[in-house]
This record gives sequence, structure tokens and C-alpha cells, in this order.
Amino acid sequence: MIERLKKLTLTFLLYFFFLGVFGLWTWIKYTRDVSQNGGGEMADTIFLLGLIVATVYYGLITIWTFRLYRQRKSNKSGTTIQLTAIFFLGICSSLYGLYKIYN
Repeated sequence: MIERLKKLTLTFLLYFFFLGVFGLWTWIKYTRDVSQNGGGEMADTIFLLGLIVATVYYGLITIWTFRLYRQRKSNKSGTTIQLTAIFFLGICSSLYGLYKIYN
């Protein structure tokens, strides 16, 4: 059972890794667009604030997931509850946010 939880946690880590790559790409694109177009508009500031908040939020969830993955001994029920919280707070919220942005 522990092996299944490790695989699930590793899958979550891979998802957050790719989300981080997407976030890094967004940071680079934002910086390039602001330097080319001047920036300074209110929409740029609001987008930057949202990007900072998202980076910190998902960074903390990624660290939480990594610590859970590196645990040698794990309480099965405690780990399951934490993985459920990570799924809802991390994966579902990011998918919802990406859906709202691109739809």
C-alpha cells in the first residue's frame, strides 16, 4: 500500500513540476511583454500580483508534496488525507484556474 501512495505522490510531483514549467514560461513571457510594451498599466499590475500569489501558493503545495514523498514511514490514513487535500487544493484548483483562463 505504501508503494501505491509513493507512486501517487510522485505523479502529483510531476504534475506540479509541469505546472512550474508553465509558470516559468508565463513569467518569461510577461517580462518580455512588459519590456516591449512599457507595462505600467493596471492590468499588468493585477496580472503580476496574481502570478506572484499563484507562484507562492503552488510552490508551498509542491514543497508539501515533496516532503510527503520523502517520508520513510507514513501513517496510511494521515497520508491519504494529505494526498486528498493536495489533490483538491493543488491539482483541482490549478485545473479550474487554467480552464477559466483559457475558456
